[in-house]
This record gives sequence, structure tokens and C-alpha cells, in this order.
Amino acid sequence: MHSSSAHGSVFFGRKRICALLEKRLESFQNGYRQNVGIVGPPLLGKTFLTRNFLEQVKQTDIIGVPFLCQESDSFERFSQRWMSEFLFSFYGALGQLLPLTSQLLMRSLKGIAPKTLQKLRLVRKLTFKHRYDQAYQELLKLSGILQQESGKKILIILDEFDRLSELELSDPFGNLGKEIMVQKETMFVVTSSHPVRSAPIFREKLSLLFGNFEVLELSPFDFEESNEFIQERLPERILEDELKRFLIRMTDGHPYYLDLLLDRLEFDSRGFESVNADLVIKSFAAELYETRGMLHQHFQSWLYQLAQGRPWALYADVLLAISLGHKKFSQIIRFLHQKGNEVKKILEKLLGSEAIGKHGSLFQVSDPLFRFWLNKVYYRQRFLTERSPMAGVQSFKEDVQQAVQENILEDQKELPKRIEELFSRFRNDVVEFNKRKFKFPHFTEVLSRPNNGRVFPVFAKNGATRWLCQVLSKPVTEEDVQIFLQDLKRLRGAVHKRLIVGLKGIELNAKLLAQEAKIQYLDLRNLNFLLDLYDKPKLVI
Repeated sequence: MHSSSAHGSVFFGRKRICALLEKRLESFQNGYRQNVGIVGPPLLGKTFLTRNFLEQVKQTDIIGVPFLCQESDSFERFSQRWMSEFLFSFYGALGQLLPLTSQLLMRSLKGIAPKTLQKLRLVRKLTFKHRYDQAYQELLKLSGILQQESGKKILIILDEFDRLSELELSDPFGNLGKEIMVQKETMFVVTSSHPVRSAPIFREKLSLLFGNFEVLELSPFDFEESNEFIQERLPERILEDELKRFLIRMTDGHPYYLDLLLDRLEFDSRGFESVNADLVIKSFAAELYETRGMLHQHFQSWLYQLAQGRPWALYADVLLAISLGHKKFSQIIRFLHQKGNEVKKILEKLLGSEAIGKHGSLFQVSDPLFRFWLNKVYYRQRFLTERSPMAGVQSFKEDVQQAVQENILEDQKELPKRIEELFSRFRNDVVEFNKRKFKFPHFTEVLSRPNNGRVFPVFAKNGATRWLCQVLSKPVTEEDVQIFLQDLKRLRGAVHKRLIVGLKGIELNAKLLAQEAKIQYLDLRNLNFLLDLYDKPKLVI
């Protein structure tokens, strides 16, 4: 009925990273090696990008070796797959048909790569004796020997490389780094679906003199790219801006989510010139609520994966508690009526899998569409009894309709009003972002104050604590900072937090003046982080 165009979505908005990979390949051919790391959440197209890159490598005299680090892999199976990939890639580079069996393959390479075959026998011997660290070191040397025997440079694409930590090895990344530094004719392109987990590996283990990694972050589409993607996928349909913003907020620009929902919308809107809210709601129900929906199945299987074979319902309940707004450890325990130690263990595992984030004292389910599914689908299945399947579908559609209306109402509010409502949600929280910790008091008064007909700054206080915040929808200038300083002088008493939020950036001189005056500047990304953390719709401009 509907077929995803995921392959097309992979390359949409990815021209920069594709061009950079081509440039690094050309440099490698010319004698300059720059290893590359590509990190980003799952289903953003990392593997597809690297496989496409590998197709380009096949048109050169470089031997490309793809390798996927699998979950729950034994070292025996890992080493066997590593050796097989090297042999098949080498033989494929000779331009001949592959033998039908590995025995025939080994026999055909005796006169071509004897040292390589000797190394393989050594690895098997060490692995059989469970001397895994030594076997691993010999495996890493394989590319250097193969390069010497073939006279060709080697490109290794290592997908989900952070999973090397799951093997029974003492220092997998340290040993990898040593070989990378020595083997200058081998280039590595590694990927990871866990940016937080992989960051210290790059920083501490792979920050090398001659093998440093250029780390590229593959992110969801930004607002402009998301809008263009929607236009490209629905070229013959009229979709109101308010519904576009709703789709962008709900998916956070994730191409996989957008692709599936737009594919469903395209099917459901056949024969219509425009896409209205009812069609959007119908598509959400088909993808998220119906058990046959691709997104429903994706989120359900994700719950199983996160539990890693343990009872998954408690993991899901912890995620549900956070998505419902119980974001502090004490609140989660009270909501679930579970022991603190058990919940703590689950939170640590969820943090390790990067399904949730911890920002100071607050936990957050980072994925907004997953949050919505937990709230409106999983909660209903887990705790509510529906009298009929149709009643459940109708209730979910009403939830989506309410979410659409709430988003539309938020967009109609003035900026100061949205900041007021954000500040009113603070509850003496400690929030960490931009590598700094901020104390967000429980304000007893939050209001906007008139000043010369401009956008009113927001004033907030709690006892002796007083904040003043100005939000500007144009680039912040020196004059804006000077006027803000004048506003501060008109206030009686000290202002403990001075904030300027610039939705379209800040000029350099204005930024320096703000720093000198101890005014903290937040950009649109920072503001949207806080809005999302406190369950308010992001500002889509």
C-alpha cells in the first residue's frame, strides 16, 4: 500500500557531508590521509552514506573493506567475520568472480597473499586458545600486510565502532589507535549511533599524532531543511504552515519519521489538492497507533532492544514516567511505586543507550515523537482498558487533534508570553546545558514590562532572586544591548540573571558588550532546548 522512499531521504540535505567524503577520498589517493568519524542518532542514514561512499571507492585502486560491529558478538564470530571481509574485499578488488567456498578462496590466494594467509592462521590459533587480546592485535595488523602484498591502499569502513567495547578485550580502542598511527596507508571511516558514548573514545583513545579523526555529526534536518523536505515529498499538495510546523516539531526533523509520515500522507491525500488537519491526524493514527504501522512497530521493538533481554515493561514504564513529566529521580520513584535502587539501575542503562538524557537534575526522553507515542499509545495499552478497538483509535485521534490545536495556539502567542510560561514551569531545578549548570528558581511572579514600545522584556522574581530576559527576533546589535542595560538601570534592586535571547544570532561587538556587562546570551537552539525540556512546543521560524 505504501512504500517508503528512505533511500532518497538519506541524501536530502546531506550534500555537504557527501562532498567532504569525496574530498577525503581524493586526498587519500594523493597521499594525505584524514580518518573520518560520522556520529548521529539511529536511522539517520549513516550506513547508507558509507555504503554509497564504498561504491565510489570501487572505482579507484583502493581496496574498500566494510565491517559492521554487531551487538552481542562473541570474539570468535567477530574475528571470523573480520577475516572474511578482508579476504572477500581483496579478492573482489582483483576483478574476478568470488569462489563458492572459503576453502577455495584461501587456496586461490596462496600465491598472491601468502603473508596474509599466514596471519589468518595465527589469528585462528590465538583465538582457539582464548588469547583474544593478542588475536585482536594481529587482526588489526591484517590491513597493513594486505596493503604490502597488494600494493594498494586500504579503506576500512567500521560501522558502529563503539561496540568494540563489548568484546572481551582489555583495550580495544587503544590498540586500534596504535595501529592507525602506524598504518599510514590505511584510512578509517567509522560510524556510531551513540554520540555521547563515542565522544570520549575519539577524544581520549583516537586523538593521535598521525591518525586524528575528523568527527562529523549527522543530525536531523533543521527547520529549513525539514520544510524543504516536506515540499519535495508533497509537491502537488497544499499544506498549511501551521501543519508543517506541527510535523517538524513532532518529528524534530528526523528524516525517517518524516519520510514515513509523509509517505502515509501522500497515500491518504490522493485526490485532494490540499492536506488538512484531519488527514494529518489520520496518518498519525495509521503510523503510530495501529499495530501494523511502521512507526508503532519501530517504537515497540525499540523497547525490547533497550531492555536487552530483561523484563521490558519496567524499562518502558520508566520512559513513560519521564515522558509524562516526572523528570526528577524522586518523582519517577513516586510515580512508579518502585524501589529506588531498581529504578536507578534502569536509568543508568537507559542513559548508556542514549534513549534518555540527563540535564542536571532532570531526565528527558530526547525523541519527541517517541515521547508522544509513550504518552498516547503505550500508556493507553498499559494502563487503560478500551471497550472496543474503535474507541481506542478515536481517543488517539482526539489526542492528536488536541496536540495540533495546542501547537497552533502556541504559535499565535507573543514571544514574551511564551517566555513567561517557560519561566513559570521552573521548580528550583538545576539544568545543565552548554557544559554549564544553571539554577532555575521557582518564581512567584513572572510578567512582561512595557518599555518604549519595543518587545517587552520578561521580569521574574522569587524573594530576593530577580531575572530580566529580552527576546529579539532580529540579529542582536550593540544598540539592543545598550537599551537592555538601560532597562536594567530602571529596575530597583539587583538583577541576578540577565538574559538576551537572539532568535537570529548576535553581532560580534554586541556579544562582546554583553559579556562585559555579564549578560548571558542564548540562541534559538538554547531556547528550544529549554522549551522542549519543559514540555513546551519549540519555536519554529
